[in-house]
Amino acid sequence: MANNISLSDILHNRPAVVPTIYGYTLPDVADHNGYIKIGYTDREDTETRIKEQLHTAAIPFRILFKESAMRSDGTCFTDKDIHRLLKHKGFRQLNEGEDLNEWFCCTEKEALDAIEEMRTGIRFEGQRTWTFSMRKFCAMFRQFGKDSLLLATLAYNVGPYRLLGSKTIPKSTLIKKLEAGDRNIYREYIAFCNYKGKRHAMLLKRRKAEFALLYIP
Repeated sequence: MANNISLSDILHNRPAVVPTIYGYTLPDVADHNGYIKIGYTDREDTETRIKEQLHTAAIPFRILFKESAMRSDGTCFTDKDIHRLLKHKGFRQLNEGEDLNEWFCCTEKEALDAIEEMRTGIRFEGQRTWTFSMRKFCAMFRQFGKDSLLLATLAYNVGPYRLLGSKTIPKSTLIKKLEAGDRNIYREYIAFCNYKGKRHAMLLKRRKAEFALLYIP
């Protein structure tokens, strides 16, 4: 039962198969020169996943890296998080504006640096360094009083823009309800459990456990 799950369980439990961020190139495809495909899988056999993406075509590929997508506190991230970070840093995508793809014009080291930044929560931009922590997110949601820790936990896992909105993403129903004084937010909270457009059982279980532990009536 969710009520028997501790905060330590939420933050430190590991899945049976370690989520992986991988990168590969297509050396024989001229218009992909200089680009790295950055993807995510929770399978042990990364090569099978890559062959599925290539539709079993006999296209030679070169795997550059296979890195754990787990942070030290037990949370995980996906390829979408790496893509957002690379876009923020200004790296171009293949056929940008025409196709939503996972190919980025960057070096292997630049891709690995982005993964390490996402894993550790420490980002480097020029001479400036930020350490992201729950304290920052709690401050971001301070206006919501006793719900601030709950919202900070969700933002830590899915990104604050998913809650507060951005230029391209509308403000979440969860935040709208709280701003209207309605704290009946269980369904809205656990709804943040999708991966690639589909409900993910492990994420749903995590959201329910977080709510049971951190929601203050």
